[in-house]
Amino acid sequence: MNTFALNQASITQNHFLACQDAKGLVTQASHFLSLTLQPEEILFCIDGDKLQCLARQDLGKPIIHSELAPTALHTHINHGKLWQLAKQKTSLSIHLPITQTKIRNGAKKLEQWYCLKLQMFNKPGIFVFLKNPKQEEIDLWRQEPLLASLMLQFFHLLQQFRLNQEHKITLSKRDKLQALNLQDIHLQQEFSSKTLMLHKMTQELIAAQNLDELYKIAVESLREVLGFDRTCLILADAAQHTMHTTYGTDVQGNTNDEYDHIYDMETLEPPMQHILQHTNELLYVAENTPLYCSGQVVGIGWNASVILRDGDNLIGWVAIDNLLKNRPLLSYEHELLMLYSGMLSNAIIQKREESALKILHDSLIQLSHQETELDICRVAVNLAREKLNIDRLAVFLSYDNGQTIQGTFGTNINGEVTDETDYKITLHENALLEIAIEAPHKLSFEASTPLHYRGKVVGYGWNAAMLLRNQ
Repeated sequence: MNTFALNQASITQNHFLACQDAKGLVTQASHFLSLTLQPEEILFCIDGDKLQCLARQDLGKPIIHSELAPTALHTHINHGKLWQLAKQKTSLSIHLPITQTKIRNGAKKLEQWYCLKLQMFNKPGIFVFLKNPKQEEIDLWRQEPLLASLMLQFFHLLQQFRLNQEHKITLSKRDKLQALNLQDIHLQQEFSSKTLMLHKMTQELIAAQNLDELYKIAVESLREVLGFDRTCLILADAAQHTMHTTYGTDVQGNTNDEYDHIYDMETLEPPMQHILQHTNELLYVAENTPLYCSGQVVGIGWNASVILRDGDNLIGWVAIDNLLKNRPLLSYEHELLMLYSGMLSNAIIQKREESALKILHDSLIQLSHQETELDICRVAVNLAREKLNIDRLAVFLSYDNGQTIQGTFGTNINGEVTDETDYKITLHENALLEIAIEAPHKLSFEASTPLHYRGKVVGYGWNAAMLLRNQ
């Protein structure tokens, strides 16, 4: 997210909280959209049987309000086209429903229109229509969850103002409406408050010193800041079709180091497997399901999986349940957890990139200090095992263009680095090595294959090879 948009989001967030009425809130939202998206026209409309305009602003002109009594929409384009745009199902963003279409105006000029759909609990919401915004800024809105969080905060505060006003107008139904309004207002206030907490949690995640610290913060902040019972961060390994936990929560609510727990993804329930592997969904909730601790059933309740993705690649998920307090999962918490999915995924991606760069930098320094070819090979084996957590690795050299290979240093079946300079073999037909030879400097991989040590089969698992050439 660029610095300007980030600063404006922070400023607008404070302005939202300082607003005393709906008119001021809409004015602040329109000002933010004008600065960050620069559209030629902005329409704030209420969802209903017909589109009714709450406020309108043209580029470079003051905003025009209809207060809390929205008027019929007056615009130069066909209302039906806008209505079709609002009812589109396919969104440009996973963080906020955004739809787009092209509409010809009265002068037959083609215009780009976008619609931001702000809704909650499947109730009537607000449609924000934007004409010809800057494309590069729309792309930022599609990718950045914080902007979606800000607009949802605006929506819930606006709904609060409208509910309060309706409460004052309908005095004859005061007692009945008061209970309903208080419930809605309470939920909206909680959601607004917790979206602010999400922003602070994101800053803490990004500030983590390493991935391990980030994983622990992710697990504990969901409990301590957002108030969930038990949480556990699980990472997926698509190559081995396995999953392993990082940190979890025991039956007393304490954080557990669970790095030694590794499971086959086939042990997951079929619906969960399908969602992880064949959809782009960010949240899966199972109701009345067994709850586990260290592989043992410890209760029954709901279990929510907040799914983490890097584009089409699965990172893992955060498992959350209600074992300790048995409270239900509130409706707005579904939206909250989907926002959290994007924020945590981005933090993990960024921290992984930082970690990879640091490992590469440190490794290059160590390798450059070695004096002999064998020393370089020995250090390379040690670095791969220590920094990349690889079980076994060996470096072979060839002085006859690959007809034979000479051992340097490798790893025995006990995980110990050993001198293998006495090992020399003639290369035979090998599918993995043939792939590596055809694509030098790229990793070639076999998922399920016999594993060897000094020519003998010692196990079964994945194997990888890379051919390096000096020219």
